[in-house]
Formats: sequence, structure tokens, C-alpha cells
Amino acid sequence: MEKNDFNTNAAAVANGNYFGMPYTVDEASVVLISVPWDVTTSYRPGTSKGPEAIIAASPQLDFFDFDVEDAWKIGIGTVPIDPEVKFLNEAMRPLAEKVISHLENGGDPAAVSGDLATVNAASILLNQKIFQTTKQLLQRGKLVGLIGGEHSVPFGFLSALAESNPGFGILHIDAHADLRQAYEGFTYSHASIMYNALKLEGISKLVQVAVRDECEDEVKLVNSDDRIIQFDDYLLAAASF
Repeated sequence: MEKNDFNTNAAAVANGNYFGMPYTVDEASVVLISVPWDVTTSYRPGTSKGPEAIIAASPQLDFFDFDVEDAWKIGIGTVPIDPEVKFLNEAMRPLAEKVISHLENGGDPAAVSGDLATVNAASILLNQKIFQTTKQLLQRGKLVGLIGGEHSVPFGFLSALAESNPGFGILHIDAHADLRQAYEGFTYSHASIMYNALKLEGISKLVQVAVRDECEDEVKLVNSDDRIIQFDDYLLAAASF
């Protein structure tokens, strides 16, 4: 669809782009990357379906903005979903489930070390792919957004930001702190994203809002690292506004 034919008052055409926007990646100012990945999810999978579900639903939105005239003309582009990431997710999730079930039933971690190593290698590959895609877009002057997927998916994105914009901070709004080290043996677990992010050079601050559930090791890390500021659920509930 040509931009001149895009009618914000009519039903948007499902074209594979977020919001049905008529912008290519080259034309867009804001570019969204989809990451259909839920390999290390502890409880049950499903978040890998998020990007496709959002793409399918988002053209139903209206695009009028009371504060910004013709806001849609800012230009939002969509990087096509990487079929290799989708395939890798489908291949690795059963292995991860095997590891998780084995550990939850008191099994010897050594018995699943091979499967664990395979999953960790796949996570590294994912991180590298997201890093390269994000880096290339940043070099082209794009404002990049990431849509997952489980909480582990931003690591490659954050790595690219840390390389190009050292000294930036992270605002993390979540019920969990995600500060566990290699949770369930997965180096890049969904519960370890902020622990891993703090290992990147250039992360100056991590502000966490609405955390209601964390383990003792996470609390110790929060208390020992001056970069972490936590506005947890209990603090917010006690505050008077």
C-alpha cells in the first residue's frame, strides 16, 4: 500500500506490519523487531506467539492522536519475523521443558547437561542475531523497539545499545526482578535478563518498578549494587501520593 492511499478513517489492511502501517524499514523512523521466543519460560509456553498475535490485532486500532497531528506519519516499520528464530524456538522448547521437568522432580542436573548446553548455545545464537539486527538499524539512525517473546529476548538489543550508547539506564516495570543467575541452569533465562544486562559495560542504572516477588539472592544483589534502584510493590503500597 502506498502511503498516500493509507486512510486512517477506514479499516486498516492486514499487510504483515504492526498496525498495518504502509512504511518499509527503509522509510520508517521507528522500526519494530519481532522475537518469537519462549524457550526458557518456567511455567508454560505461549509468549512466542505474541508478535504474530499483535500484528494480527493491531490494525484494529485507531491512529488519531490528540497531542500529535498526523502521528502515524512518524513512520513505524516492521522487520519481518525471522523464520530461523521461529524454527529454533520450536526445536529448543521441548529440550528446555525436559530440563525443567527433570529438575522440578529432583533429578540430577548432570543427567540433562547435554540438553542444557544445547539450549544455552541456541540462546547465544538468538542474542547474536538480535544484536546484529539492532546494531545495523541503530547505525541507520532508526529508533528500535523489540517485541517478544519471553523476558530474555532483549539481551542482544541491550548489547547493541550499550555498544552505541554507553552510560544508558534501564527502566524495568515487572512483578519480578529477573536478577537470578542462570536460573534453572539456563544462562540466558527469562528470569536472568537483568542480571545479564548488568554485566554489560555501559549500563549506568537499573530502575525497577512494581517488583512484588524476588528471591534472597536477588535482594542481596539489589543491596550490593548501587546501580539498582527498586520501587517494589511494598514500597509503592506504603507511599502516600
